[in-house]
Amino acid sequence: MFDIYQIHLTNEEFAMVNEIGPESVPAYEIQRDFSFGPDFHGKETHELASEALDKNYYTKVATFDCDDVREVFQIGNVGPEDRITRHARMHSVSIGDVIVNQDTDKTWVVGRYGYDEVNRAEG
Repeated sequence: MFDIYQIHLTNEEFAMVNEIGPESVPAYEIQRDFSFGPDFHGKETHELASEALDKNYYTKVATFDCDDVREVFQIGNVGPEDRITRHARMHSVSIGDVIVNQDTDKTWVVGRYGYDEVNRAEG
């Protein structure tokens, strides 16, 4: 079993980004930085995820009934739906999403190319 965490912004936060700029919502800046990679912000994906976890920007959105992290991406994008227990609004599994193995507590972030292990003590 794997828990899935995603960053979701409120309508008010989106309004702040549009009116004031991205720096007004730190969770938005991290979410945006996942897409651009370390050349843009100087931090690797696992460092951004660790920081976002430490600042409680993530919400647990689902639990997937599967055997390994690679299945998480497949189930989170094409199903089957009966292997997903939803806890909150969820988008398809994509870059920046955090995956936690319930049995081992091992944590990964979906990277640009695969998965990066997240060490919670980094941030």
